Amino acid sequence: MREHVEEFMKAMTILSEVYDRPLSRAALLIYYRLLEKYPWEKVKAALETVLKTCRFFPRPAEIISLIEGRDEEAEILSAWKELLKEIREKGSWSENPFRERKDERSRRIAEIVEVLGGWKACCEWEEKDYPQLLGVFTRIYRALERAERKKAVMEAASKEMIFAEEKDGGDYLEGCDKQECVGRSCKALPQPRNGGKDKRNSGNAGRSVQEDFQKDCP
Repeated sequence: MREHVEEFMKAMTILSEVYDRPLSRAALLIYYRLLEKYPWEKVKAALETVLKTCRFFPRPAEIISLIEGRDEEAEILSAWKELLKEIREKGSWSENPFRERKDERSRRIAEIVEVLGGWKACCEWEEKDYPQLLGVFTRIYRALERAERKKAVMEAASKEMIFAEEKDGGDYLEGCDKQECVGRSCKALPQPRNGGKDKRNSGNAGRSVQEDFQKDCP
């Protein structure tokens, strides 16, 4: 999405104005970092859907769900059925089979199994209790998903979106590995047009979010 940075900034500015939700530079960069891996056309379509359907300003996870076309209920039910299948096939004499798997859903199921008492305890479930257990499984699954999303946002904020001051007073982004960024303002991501000086508190409060960023990457 790097070649569509300016369009993304314009779209987010429109969202900010429509929902009367001012976006700080740091928040905008978090949105950008979490969405940049997706094709611009899909991001654009998701933002248009937001304008048509959402009553409140969307969080990154909501936009991502629209981009990926996820059906959360179907996803959780599929995970539940996979757990029951493994319980039937492996039985209590085996270890938790989800521990060794690397995909996100398996890791989540493995955590749920531990929360519910461990693999052997899950293998002792009775079928009559499945409806109630599915409800518990669903709540834990969603709680873990929320925690993972929050962690992703925090990592983006702390590792890749932290502004640091250069010797000449300009801003750059820590975590960028581009050689051309060493010793001067990083242009790997949109940057404030501050001419090497911090003008955030010098009467520019009326500038739009888009105007605070450069047009594109080098």
